[in-house]
Amino acid sequence: MRLQGRGCLAGYFRAVALHAVRSTPETGRNMGDQAMGMKSRRKGATGERELAALLRDHLGLNVTRNLQQSRDGGHDLSGLALALETKRAAKPLLKAWWVQTCEQAKTAGLVPCLAYRLDRQPWRFVMALADLIPDCENQPRSLELTANLSLESFCLLARERWVDGAEAIESP
Repeated sequence: MRLQGRGCLAGYFRAVALHAVRSTPETGRNMGDQAMGMKSRRKGATGERELAALLRDHLGLNVTRNLQQSRDGGHDLSGLALALETKRAAKPLLKAWWVQTCEQAKTAGLVPCLAYRLDRQPWRFVMALADLIPDCENQPRSLELTANLSLESFCLLARERWVDGAEAIESP
């Protein structure tokens, strides 16, 4: 019985010591939260690079990361006439992602496009039906009125609709 008490007390002191090591004296905030934010940003940047490379390969365009995005609040990838927002996650947060995508597209004056990839899944693209079907152009850009496309379907549409005027990769 006495050993259990010591174990509980030892566990309490370990937790206190762990919090003291992880928190900064200035803020008292948990450094684990900051590390999680950095991990998430790194995962996002890796996803942006991965998708840019895929789109370069499939479309032959100079698709690049928008490095001013965090400062200017812009979309993630440049090179298409779209405001392309990318997300990499374990679980989908489509509604919040779509709202962010539409806001950034409106600011940029471009067509919104959300590209996301869940862990161990292929890339998916969300676009408003209003931007895909001519008769639907007056419809709102709500998540309920979107198409969820595969990489191949998106590239087929992009070649037909948004590649004109885009900067092609020069061949050697």
